Amino acid sequence: TGSREEKRSVVLMKTASSSKKLTAIIARGGAFLQRRGVAARGRAWYNGGIPQILHGREPAMLIRNATIYTAVAPEPFVGDVRVCNGKILAVGPNLEAPGEPVVDATGLNLYPGFVEAHGHIGLDGYGVGFEGKDYNEMNDPLVPQLRAIDGIEPRDPALLQAAQGGVTTLCTGPGSANVLGGTFAAIKTVGIRVDDMLLKADAAMKCAFGENPKRCYREKGIST
Repeated sequence: TGSREEKRSVVLMKTASSSKKLTAIIARGGAFLQRRGVAARGRAWYNGGIPQILHGREPAMLIRNATIYTAVAPEPFVGDVRVCNGKILAVGPNLEAPGEPVVDATGLNLYPGFVEAHGHIGLDGYGVGFEGKDYNEMNDPLVPQLRAIDGIEPRDPALLQAAQGGVTTLCTGPGSANVLGGTFAAIKTVGIRVDDMLLKADAAMKCAFGENPKRCYREKGIST
């Protein structure tokens, strides 16, 4: 239908008060489905408890009877969401999708995918240590030519954790050590190659003033 809420990624999750949890994340190029201690209701995809990335292998799927929060409508409503190849096709009550896999979302809340507008995920070497920290260059306070896209590690476990928490899109880039630190990249949290995750290579320029650059360059005679 082309409306804004139908084009966005979605997150499906049980309320925190319940011991039964089902999370579904629909992201560009595929879908995540993660189940924890829930009897199968409809069709899902798992491999040793790890959610699997589906790149168009399923032509479509229907999430039925979810409590839908569109972030546009003032109140949630119970309805269905039809998805094809990771794209939201329709939102509404009593949708029909003969022959398509169905996820029974009765009692579950459905949200638009969460967007992290500023962070360093994929660049900070989660679990690796200093050698994996690629978000700051500490040799020059002016490095606008540096690009986050050149340092993102798609296999960073933090990306999977973000996806499992409902974050489907993020803007990641340099830290605040430099006055001009380089460009941020807008990416999806699902993928094994940066090229497949990329939404915009140069989404923003990192600028930082005040205590961080002064602290980082105090002993180098550049700050005052």
